[in-house]
Order: sequence, then structure tokens, then C-alpha cells
Amino acid sequence: ANTNGTLQNLTTPMLGGNGFAANAFDIQAYNSITITDFQMNIVSGDSAVVYYKPGGYGNANVTDLTTWFKLGQTVAITPAGAGNQTLIPTTSNLTIPAGQTYGIIVACNGSNDYTNGTLVGSTLVSNADLRITQGHGGSVFGSVSFPNAPRNFNGQVIYRTNFTSYSWSPSSTLSSATSSLPTAT
Repeated sequence: ANTNGTLQNLTTPMLGGNGFAANAFDIQAYNSITITDFQMNIVSGDSAVVYYKPGGYGNANVTDLTTWFKLGQTVAITPAGAGNQTLIPTTSNLTIPAGQTYGIIVACNGSNDYTNGTLVGSTLVSNADLRITQGHGGSVFGSVSFPNAPRNFNGQVIYRTNFTSYSWSPSSTLSSATSSLPTAT
């Protein structure tokens, strides 16, 4: 595990072969992690969004987001095209404590490529810090529905371990309200 808080990532196979507009899957943290961004195999669209749910997504078709939390804001993206990683720069970080599982939805308003899986809930990829499970494919923009399973997220989770966040107040005269060493402006 990383001990200095530098960025780490866990990338899933970028095999494509199928697609829709979103993936739902679980991330189980072996060590406490703070997710800073995602990347996804996005073919088209101009917006992306991430949702999370403590406890996992339930390994079932998601049809309602009332028990989910939006991670920051919907963000503008520039699709990198099939087989390539498109950065989804989340506007908030998400900390998953060691031993906890969170459901994750990564979605775009166009189309993304993903891969047919073998068993919903089984490990897709893992490292010493976390594991990503096989899940569902579907959509969030327009109507919420994840009927396709098992489907494997094609993308990357970008995270830190041992990450400390800051929130200075008042922040109006600081260079950054979330930096460990802000300067007066």
C-alpha cells in the first residue's frame, strides 16, 4: 500500500465488446482510500457523473437513485473514444474506510464501452488497497435502469491512501481552502 498519499490507480481491462451509458459496481477498500477521479471507456457524450452508496449497490438492477449520493457535480468531458480512457474529474473526493464496501455508478450522457462479465459481485480486479467487482450496465441520464448483467466496468479508479483533507475557514482570502499550506491572497 502507498504510504505517502501520492496518487494510485487500479485499472480494469479495456476489452470493450458491449456498452450502454453507465456501469454499477462495488469497490471494497482493504485499506482506507480516498477516490479523487475516475476514467472510463467513453465513446460519446459531453457530460459524466458519479454516484456512490455505502454498503454496496446490491448486485441488482438499479432503478432508483434515492438511496444514492451524487459525488460532487455533473462534469463536462471530452470522450477519448473506444478503447481509451476518458478522464472524469470529480468535483469532490470520496473516502472509503478500510473494510467497507461502497456501490459506485459511473455514467455519461452518451455511450461507454464495457465488457460482458461472468458473475455479478465477483472480483474483476484488485490490488493491496481495493477490489472492483463485476456489476451491471445501464443508464442514469434520462431514466435510471441497469438491466444488463454481468457487465464489467472498463476504466480506472484514481485514489490516494493516507490522504488528509483540509477545510480552512474563512477561506475567501486564501489561495486554497483545501490545501495543507494555503497562502493569503
